[in-house]
Amino acid sequence: MDIYAAISLSMFHISLAFGIYVLLLDSRNRVHRWFFLLALSEGLWNFFTIFVFSADTVETLWPRFRIGATFGIFFVSNILPFVLILTRARQGRWWIPLNYLLSLPVHYRNWTSFLVFERIEKVGSTWVFHPALYSIGVQYWILYSHGSIIISLILLYRWWKRADTERFRRQSRIVFYSLLLFFIGGSANDLIIAHRLGIPVISPFYFIIFLAGTWYAIVKYRFLSITHKTVCKDILENMDVAVLLLDPELRIMMINKQAQRLLEHRQVDVIGEQVARVLGDDTLLKEGFRRLLEGRIEKLSYTMQVPRRDELLGLQITLSLVRDWMGELLGVLLIGQEIKGLKQFMSRFHLTWREWEIIQQVLSGATNRSIAEHLQIKERTVKSHVTHIYNKLGIRNRVELLKLIENANLPYESPLKRIEKPLLRVKASN
Repeated sequence: MDIYAAISLSMFHISLAFGIYVLLLDSRNRVHRWFFLLALSEGLWNFFTIFVFSADTVETLWPRFRIGATFGIFFVSNILPFVLILTRARQGRWWIPLNYLLSLPVHYRNWTSFLVFERIEKVGSTWVFHPALYSIGVQYWILYSHGSIIISLILLYRWWKRADTERFRRQSRIVFYSLLLFFIGGSANDLIIAHRLGIPVISPFYFIIFLAGTWYAIVKYRFLSITHKTVCKDILENMDVAVLLLDPELRIMMINKQAQRLLEHRQVDVIGEQVARVLGDDTLLKEGFRRLLEGRIEKLSYTMQVPRRDELLGLQITLSLVRDWMGELLGVLLIGQEIKGLKQFMSRFHLTWREWEIIQQVLSGATNRSIAEHLQIKERTVKSHVTHIYNKLGIRNRVELLKLIENANLPYESPLKRIEKPLLRVKASN
């Protein structure tokens, strides 16, 4: 297998991968199905190009070329319908069947005479294709293919300029330029470059430019896959609070941008890792996870201190069980919000983190004994802490403590305080 055949084989696999990926995102989406059809015709064109480059004689090359060219024509014929559906042009109802009808003479000429090239000869180990630029058939093919692509470019350009959001402008610009590059590169190679330089026609390789650009726009901006799955992912990814999705073994399955920023961890470094690696070995957090997974509670909230590179970060943490539509446990959703005033408050009154934990318990209504049991310390130690806290804050009782915390706009929910709310459920997707 020569280098051109090897590249064709690679293009075949890449094209199919693009098409299958988009189809799996949402097979019910009409645009997705048309994109898959484009990818399939491009892949098959490259597949049969493998045999074209491997042919030993002109007699064996022409049948292989005609089969491959059939899928190349299908690819070009499918570009305009794809763009019409993508841009939701009103003309699609009439242009799509007319477009296919106009392609029939091209298919007929491909099987009865020659498509673009009147003569193919082998120079050394390379097949050189000589275009028949002045024949009526070739001129019709050029008019048809170039005309449909130019119309597609005009529709994409209008779609781009009429976009009302930056997101849509970027994605439409990507599709427009990828089609333009394919159009210029493929045409120049077929009609000028290959013939002049005496090299094989590699226009099937250019087809991948349009596919790759459109596929990138799909993956980057999700504009062809507005499903409940991708919408939920985008919402979680761009929330202004830290969000971590954990599996039942407390391994991180997803961490959004805000969490990466606050916790100073990159997504690629923590996916699949235990959450304790990111949040630290916090006793109360471990206890909260244990109670959640044992089914004793469905949701809890409290504050905790998370180690960062240069300091400790105060976070208000909420943990919730995530279940599917049948009630089966999927994992744990952790939402954290930075407590911006906590650091200043603790510094002002010279409070320790243990004293802040006890303040949380006191404000929840917990007794000294229950606090001691939860923190696994002696009751007289709790009493000593409470006395020191009151002295530092200059207060005398829990009422004054509550008023002071509320005036400082600080949270005071405790993990001991059970929150009865509906369960968080997500619908499982196939």
